[in-house]
Amino acid sequence: MKIICQKSELVRGMQIVQNVISSKTTLPILSHVLMETGKNKLQLCATDLEVGIRSSVEAEVVEEGSVTMPGRTIGDIVKEAPEEKIEILADEKSKVTITCGRSLFRIMGLPKEEFPKLPESGKEKGFGISKKTLRELIRKTSFATSREEARYALNGILFQVGKEEITAVSTDGRRLAKVKKAIAGTKTEKQVILPSKAVNEVNRITEDVEGEVRMAIGENEVTFEMDGIMLMARLVKGDFPDYDKVVPKTYNDRITLDREKILSGIKRVSLLTSEKSNTIKISLSRDRMVLSASTPELGEASEEMDISYEGEEEILAFNPVYLMDFLRNEACKEVYFEIINPVSPAVLRPVEEEDYFYVVMPIKT
Repeated sequence: MKIICQKSELVRGMQIVQNVISSKTTLPILSHVLMETGKNKLQLCATDLEVGIRSSVEAEVVEEGSVTMPGRTIGDIVKEAPEEKIEILADEKSKVTITCGRSLFRIMGLPKEEFPKLPESGKEKGFGISKKTLRELIRKTSFATSREEARYALNGILFQVGKEEITAVSTDGRRLAKVKKAIAGTKTEKQVILPSKAVNEVNRITEDVEGEVRMAIGENEVTFEMDGIMLMARLVKGDFPDYDKVVPKTYNDRITLDREKILSGIKRVSLLTSEKSNTIKISLSRDRMVLSASTPELGEASEEMDISYEGEEEILAFNPVYLMDFLRNEACKEVYFEIINPVSPAVLRPVEEEDYFYVVMPIKT
């Protein structure tokens, strides 16, 4: 294989694929990037067996072929290349020579046959979803996924695809986020769990993508295709909990809050919480809300806010991080805070968005 490529093109291609490269693996090939020639292009592939990415960059193909090279190493070489034009030559024994100006590197690669095969494109049988809609689904739910390895089915986002809508749900057992968006006809109805790593990668690579993303759901994997990039993710096996059981069907009081004001107040009060005492109290009385925190080794803090409230006096307690996660990920001006009593789940939702809500469990005090 022999190709000549612009540095800027290679840097862009490597930035797309290198996040999934395994730094710690018992399989050396998973730390490699597969380089394969096509018509006037070089295709780059990386995978950790859970997530795989394929991207193409423009290149002058002098001699067709393929080779794999250590991903981190080739990424660093390309990034530090002194000239704009880079030449890559690989022989039949996977010995690679990289020339750039007066710099020369020789690297031992591995043959293509050792590299795991990624699924073929599912573009033809998939459906289109706008970049904006996809990123909204991820932004509004990804923060509520579980980080506990033992709860494998919760380490991702549940996507429920209907014929004209798509719903995303995430939970870690203590809070839950759900959002629904309308999409063009999908001709399919499926329910799958996407792993958190794949979701984060989709969010990252769609940041600079224009237009539509093609999403195709297979038996064991899902693929996303956009602007010459294909991302594949293995679906999470397991049963997602029946989340409807924990979603309150009604409320006793609904309070309208200024999102930025309540977020700022929680931030300030939570400065006097600790890892052992990570709780803030919300005291409600007529037209008044008081946020407070007390930690024996630190001290105490409180902040009073004027609100419109005519219900019973209540004192509720929450993990402040859970409240701030929702409020930080929203751009709306006002949110509803819906409560039943101090021991029942509370609900936060944007005032102007009916199809998005966030359920958070209170802390017993």
